[in-house]
Amino acid sequence: MNTDPEWARELFERSRQGEEPAWVADHTEMMRTGQRRNRVRALAASGSVLATAAAVAAVGIGVAGGADRRTPEPTPGTSVASPTKTAAAAADPAKVLDYASFDGFSTKDGKGSAAGFFKNYYIAVSATTAHDTMRLLSTLDPTLEHIAKTTPIADRVRLVPDTDPMAQDMAELKATVLWTESGLPASALQPVKSTAPTGMLLVSYVDSAKEKPAGQATCVTDGDTNTDLLHPVKTSGDGWMDAAQWSPCTKSTLPDGSTLLSSTKSYGPYVVTDVARKFPGTGGEVVMEWHNYADILERPTPGGSTVPPQPDPKRLLSGNPVTADKLVAALSDAGLTPPMTPVPVTAPSNTPLQPFSFGPGWKADPAGSHGSTATLAVEDGCVNEQHAVASKQPILGYAGTTPSGIQADATVAVDIMGAGSGPHWMDDLRRHGTGGCDTAAYHFSLDTMSPVPAGTGDDAFIENWYGQDRATIFIRFGDDIMRVDVSASAQNQHAFTQADKAWFVDLATRIAARLKN
Repeated sequence: MNTDPEWARELFERSRQGEEPAWVADHTEMMRTGQRRNRVRALAASGSVLATAAAVAAVGIGVAGGADRRTPEPTPGTSVASPTKTAAAAADPAKVLDYASFDGFSTKDGKGSAAGFFKNYYIAVSATTAHDTMRLLSTLDPTLEHIAKTTPIADRVRLVPDTDPMAQDMAELKATVLWTESGLPASALQPVKSTAPTGMLLVSYVDSAKEKPAGQATCVTDGDTNTDLLHPVKTSGDGWMDAAQWSPCTKSTLPDGSTLLSSTKSYGPYVVTDVARKFPGTGGEVVMEWHNYADILERPTPGGSTVPPQPDPKRLLSGNPVTADKLVAALSDAGLTPPMTPVPVTAPSNTPLQPFSFGPGWKADPAGSHGSTATLAVEDGCVNEQHAVASKQPILGYAGTTPSGIQADATVAVDIMGAGSGPHWMDDLRRHGTGGCDTAAYHFSLDTMSPVPAGTGDDAFIENWYGQDRATIFIRFGDDIMRVDVSASAQNQHAFTQADKAWFVDLATRIAARLKN
């Protein structure tokens, strides 16, 4: 599979041609594979395709206008007059689909990843989600004069009561909102049509089971999903990195017990801000990611490499109209309610692997114990292969502290492969576990492997993911491949120490011994 920026460009071309990519992705499976991708089902301008929230941002996909478009389409570069609205009228939940393109989603039961989803189902925007979305938007822009009008693809996105079965099955919803200085509708703000200054707001509603622990990527749980770089810097091979760094995490607690998390990165006038509200208990979270610019799409260079998406100077807004303080104020609103339907998840009990297998102080993590395996993932930046498992197994989550004191999260799953194929797939994982092709976000070429003592299962090794504070233990028992992902939970923590790496080896041998008994 192509790397994210390449995939985004291909997605854009396919959406214009009406084609549909051949692959599907399950959100819980992506969580199991270390969240190197945050793909969810999404809509493109001309039909049903699969996308990421990041790719949506990169290609301006929030323009979900179709043949039913009723808004007059002006010539690019011109503006259109809009009627004066009061703040009360602007907050009308019934108007939410006029302003927010709900273009990404996943479902609790996994059917959202199936081909032909829209033949039988739809993206359900509940009354609560509609109310909260309009409340957020009208707080940021009281009369919605700067929110670009959009039109959903007919019958694929529906406003429904909270009791609607599809609304209760939604595990995650992502909406794209475009900010305009000209009054142009979203259909006129596509990068291939317009050079008008345009901002972008990505709003995510995530249930308690999909919610990720604070600290992965940035301090904001669902932030940093964009693949565009504010200040691209060339690294080894075809790799790029962003010289712009996220600010330290700002945290606060609201009277209802919710936690607010905020982080910003900037380069010159370009700004990306992530703010999340994590509701207490099983309340889930709401995340807003703001860009004060539109992107230049990925493009080749004379040297043959490819520059990832980055800010387009012509499409930079005047100043930064949506600051971190405004986002924090919007998400602090006492009128907001926990998103989606709560998902009570019990801690793993009678399973072969218990928290004490990791060491003193480790506990089961209910938020990480959700979903089941679907495919064995093989990825090194050059390839991204998904191979179906023979039997789905539960994913278990744990949390605790490594020997060096790093707060860490772990997910454990077993991929049961076809009879006699276990050694082949283990060899495939090992072959791609060292080196690889660098991308805009990850230096796969610097990934390394650590050996484990002979006799640890039928085969075992440890993969060390460079720059991600993450290691994965692979242990094979016949045709079953256990994968234990251990990741640092907090932002800007140092890489795992030698003591931690020795602990990984010891953990692998102890897990293998326990599972043999």
